[in-house]
Amino acid sequence: MVIGRHSRDDRLKFHPNDPAFMGLPVVLFGERVGVAELLEHGRNGFIVETEEEALACIGQLADDPDLRRAIGEAARTTLAKVMEAQMGATLGFYLQGDKTDSSAAREFQH
Repeated sequence: MVIGRHSRDDRLKFHPNDPAFMGLPVVLFGERVGVAELLEHGRNGFIVETEEEALACIGQLADDPDLRRAIGEAARTTLAKVMEAQMGATLGFYLQGDKTDSSAAREFQH
């Protein structure tokens, strides 16, 4: 399980994609920016505003190994789909120029 405070500054050393790709559940503080935009609270991660909310999520994950596994696997699946769509859109852009259909990448935006 990984707990973090995501930032608009993607140059930070902590990035929640890494543990999520390893199938670890992620609990994030803060605004819906970056990877938090891909998380659905309670399905593939947790987005919290207060320390109390974070502790409640951590308690749930600590007490329920099946929940930990399900959240981690769902996060990994979500990120893998996003990365695949982005890779296809990026390759299409470079191979076909502006003719690229980026609808697959937009599918994951909320």
